[in-house]
Amino acid sequence: MKNDIVIKNVRIVDGTGAPAFYGDIGVVGDKISAIGVGLDGTRVFNADGLTATPGFIDIHNHSDWSITLEPEAKNYIYQGVTTMLGGNCGNSLYRYSQGTGVQAGDYDAFPRAMDKLENLPMGNNLAILAGHGMIRAQVVGIEDVKLSEDDHKKMAEMMELAMQQGAYGMSSGLIYDPGIFSSPEEINRLLKIVGKYGGMYATHMRDESDLMVDAFMEAVNGVRGSGARLQICHLKGSGRQNFGLTATLLDLMTYYRRFGMDITCDAYPEIYCNTGVASCLPPWARAQAHEGFCEMMKNPELRAKLIFELDHPSTTWENILRDCTAEDTIFNDSTEMPEIINKTLAEVAAEMGVNPWEAAIRLCEKDWYIGIISGGVSEEENLAIIQHPLTIICSDGAVIPSEVDFKPHPRSYRSFAKPIYDFVNQRKLLTLEAAVHKMSAMPAQKIGLFDRGILRPGMKADIVVMDTETLRSKATYQDPMHYAEGIETMLIGGGVTIEKGKFTGAMNGKLLRNGRD
Repeated sequence: MKNDIVIKNVRIVDGTGAPAFYGDIGVVGDKISAIGVGLDGTRVFNADGLTATPGFIDIHNHSDWSITLEPEAKNYIYQGVTTMLGGNCGNSLYRYSQGTGVQAGDYDAFPRAMDKLENLPMGNNLAILAGHGMIRAQVVGIEDVKLSEDDHKKMAEMMELAMQQGAYGMSSGLIYDPGIFSSPEEINRLLKIVGKYGGMYATHMRDESDLMVDAFMEAVNGVRGSGARLQICHLKGSGRQNFGLTATLLDLMTYYRRFGMDITCDAYPEIYCNTGVASCLPPWARAQAHEGFCEMMKNPELRAKLIFELDHPSTTWENILRDCTAEDTIFNDSTEMPEIINKTLAEVAAEMGVNPWEAAIRLCEKDWYIGIISGGVSEEENLAIIQHPLTIICSDGAVIPSEVDFKPHPRSYRSFAKPIYDFVNQRKLLTLEAAVHKMSAMPAQKIGLFDRGILRPGMKADIVVMDTETLRSKATYQDPMHYAEGIETMLIGGGVTIEKGKFTGAMNGKLLRNGRD
């Protein structure tokens, strides 16, 4: 049989973790037709000295809100990412937490958005999780509201509809509005529906700091008996006092897997996170959104209470600003105050002549949606997490348009290149086979994309051909917006997306729907 495309004389890292081998890869239509030697094809790519891997799959991605702005997804394509899983951290298809899109009572928003994505030409593939926060916001809004039984029933109906519309499971963001106001029972009721459809539960836990073990056990108890697969999102330990606790969580994952629980985690290859200042406030301070916060801060006693809480450890919420420190909290986005971008909280506080916590309050009064890049994580611990056999590599980033008025986190440009040029080539922390496994077969299996993630006849022809010696990224925290280099050829669904290191302009991706693709 003559193949449509043949990639010849290539080192094949097939995604399973098995040792690399050499041969040809044949493609017919959108599938791999053969792997062997001496294959013949209509189009032949000579890959002497290059390495073929499955297309990388980003299991923790937020591009569902930005893909319509940059459907080519070039910052991911140039990293070798052929499929992204969006809808993470409780947010799905629109940024309700930033006041756009979702409104209470808008129960058809998810299917409408899915249908819109269905018709959108895309550079790579996009799969979607249904966000718990999205569902809650559609029923009662983003404020702190106690749910009635009717509210629970409406949320269950919406979760059922989302799964029927092709969601691959549910995500939660339990430090964000409105997830922070939810109860474990509320989550557990929805997980029974997710499990019924064989879906996964990806959780940004309620705490990644002092209470991370409790938060982890909440997630475990939520999926127990539900049938849902558990994914702990971007595992890390925030604050020096918690360094070492992630090893405990990894041991617990291993323990629960002994009893048949499908539990894994993901991590991005960075030590700085990316969130918003308002999301670092205690729940009571954001229970009534921005307008309520500003009103509360007119009360000197409440203002003093908030400053005290931001300056002390908490046993009820994750105090991110204190854990990360004012010196290691860097502003990267503010529509109202662009002059603070690239400055630290400590520097802005000094300019104001106030302490950092008073400065944070004043900034939130002016702009509820200030973005920050913040530290507080051990690099040694982060590397140990990434090397663990239960960890999948992710980006926690998003498709970024070519021109923006904020400074993106570099993880959106280098998360799938850095493990190879840094962890494999330079530091020798992982073998190439292990790194590729964590970026292809592992996430494919976890999500439920059983026809992707491995180079094997019959699988989808999502294939990356790279020069592992020249693969690199110039993206930095100071200057992040550089595409990765070193991907020579990329096929998505058998179509050529990158040729001779350049994006062809072909929109070979599509929306993937669970049960339909």
